[in-house]
Amino acid sequence: MVQEHTQLCWILGCLSTTQALSRLSQFKEKSSGMKEVPLGLYLYPVLQAADILLYKGTKVPVGEDNLQNVELSRRLARSFNNRFCKESNPIFPIPLPVLVGQEGTDEGAARVRSLRDPKKKMSKSDPDNKSCIYINDSSAVILQKCKKAVTDFTSTLSFDPIERPGVSNLISIHSAVTGLTPPEICKDCENLNTGKYKVHLANILIEHLTPIREYSEHLLNNKEHLESILRSGEDAARNIAQETMHDVSKVIGLK
Repeated sequence: MVQEHTQLCWILGCLSTTQALSRLSQFKEKSSGMKEVPLGLYLYPVLQAADILLYKGTKVPVGEDNLQNVELSRRLARSFNNRFCKESNPIFPIPLPVLVGQEGTDEGAARVRSLRDPKKKMSKSDPDNKSCIYINDSSAVILQKCKKAVTDFTSTLSFDPIERPGVSNLISIHSAVTGLTPPEICKDCENLNTGKYKVHLANILIEHLTPIREYSEHLLNNKEHLESILRSGEDAARNIAQETMHDVSKVIGLK
């Protein structure tokens, strides 16, 4: 609805190189095994850069897997400013990544991994829906997913992301939800074996997510309210985006 995103994406794309985009780890991961790679997948990091720079973002909250994309945004901002702007009047600030775990956010949340393969991050796009806990999952589904989570053959609880990635991942999730540190969790749950701990964690997640799921369902059943919020956000975003694109168009000679 805010067309300036695609406009700025095209301009930033003209400052990008195929070599740099093809080196991004997310592109390599998602394109592996494809016979023909869609152009949209290739250019997606440039669109992300446009999303950030269009609103002159200075701090960008990201997970570890998106740090490279923020770095691309930083390079494109510098490239644009150096090429088109006077040194004393750059259009784009250079954005800084704020990794989960900084500025008061929870450190454990940065390490949340797939329930089925703790070597991979937890992702809603994973084809195995048992790998990820969704906000709208029912209590029964959350319990089932926790029970099926991959751990190891050691029954006691300990936090060791290198040697015990599966159970450490569950502890990280527990820490993210409750604010307890991994050592505190291990001490509180020292009498539980891994199987019982999975059920314990499921109950904690159910208690935490149920009111969120119920409120989400309430909002989804109030379409008029949601659409009014979307319209308000769209208007606010467009006002900023149009001002930025006016400045961009002016310095590159389109106005």
